[in-house]
Parts: sequence; C-alpha cells; structure tokens
Amino acid sequence: MTTDLATDVFSVAAREATHAVFSMMVNMAVEPLEPYQDLNPPAFDGVVALLAFNGDWIGSGMVCCHERLACQVSSGMLGHQLSQVDAEVLDGMGEVANMVLGNIKEILEGHTGAMSLSVPTVLWGKNFCTRSGIKAPWSVQPFQIGEDVFEVRLCLKRG
Repeated sequence: MTTDLATDVFSVAAREATHAVFSMMVNMAVEPLEPYQDLNPPAFDGVVALLAFNGDWIGSGMVCCHERLACQVSSGMLGHQLSQVDAEVLDGMGEVANMVLGNIKEILEGHTGAMSLSVPTVLWGKNFCTRSGIKAPWSVQPFQIGEDVFEVRLCLKRG
C-alpha cells in the first residue's frame, strides 16, 4: 500500500466508475475532461452529494453539478422528467453519488485496503463552500455532459 494516492490513480477509477453508472443507470454519455487537484474549492451553486470514506484511508468523496444537470441526471435515473430541484432530484443525486463513489471505493481498495462508505448527504444551494477536515487537496475528475459539467471529487489520505 502507498502513503499517497496519485491523482491519475483516482482519475482512472473515477472515469471507469462514472462511465459505468451513467451508461447503465442514467442512460447519459459522459466525456472525461482533464483531471486536476483543487487545494481550496471555490463557492458553488448547485447540488453536491457527499460521502465519507473510512478505513486505513479516510476522507470525503463528492459528486457535484449545477441544478439543470442534477435534474437531467435524476430524470434519467428515475425514468420521468424532473424540471426543478426537489426531494426526488436530491434523492437521485444521492443515489448517483452512492453508486459512483462506491465503485471508486471498490477500485481503489487495491491501493488503500478495505474502506467503508457513509450514506450520502446531499446539499443544494447557492454560493456555498465545502471543506474537508483532513486538510488534503481534492482530486477532481470533471466530465462534460451536454452543455454542463459533472464533477467527481475525492479528498483522501492515509489515516
């Protein structure tokens, strides 16, 4: 096991997991963009679904996108049209986060050892920030979906 999880290891896992979930469960094509690290995430408008990772490695994972894409993703998941953020959209985004980050966890466990995941917490708002208490950079894998961007983020370090 390593003591540092490289962005490229995360990126490969995020691309594989997101493609699998979106092609099978959401019926949407995702186009990966260039991954990067983010030391201080800026304020955000939209929907964020967070899960905690626990084990020898600890941290947080999240998926985030703007309202319009959150409605489209949840519509694909649930099989009916949703045009505004409501409880169904928040539940849909929580489920997408659970599947994407759960798949990432399974892929990364070869590098990190066994980990567990919390249940998702989903936030929706304008001009809000997220921070991780572990003080490590976020590895970010963005995806282009139509005109919008969907991000998978992971802030993880050896405990």
